[in-house]
Amino acid sequence: MLFPLANQPVSFSYSAGVVLITLTCWSASLLPPFLTGLIFFALSIILQLIEPNLLFSGFGSTAVWLIISGFIIGSAISSSGLDKRLASIIAPISRLVILV
Repeated sequence: MLFPLANQPVSFSYSAGVVLITLTCWSASLLPPFLTGLIFFALSIILQLIEPNLLFSGFGSTAVWLIISGFIIGSAISSSGLDKRLASIIAPISRLVILV
């Protein structure tokens, strides 16, 4: 990113730099994954690598929101301890069903 490659447009070097920064942060866990994703989005828009409406077009899909809401609900269930309470109720019942 600091030293653009010869025979390549500057946007190519910027894109390579943004991808390298993102992959490094994700693989080395330098930052939380959500923050790394936000930095990727921010750098892509600031450096004008892609149009914002194209960058965020995937968020218009209902499937994406279904997955995001599933993560949120799953996190809430784990944080509240509801998962352990339900497992303690269901486990004895499932043992009876298997024996029969």
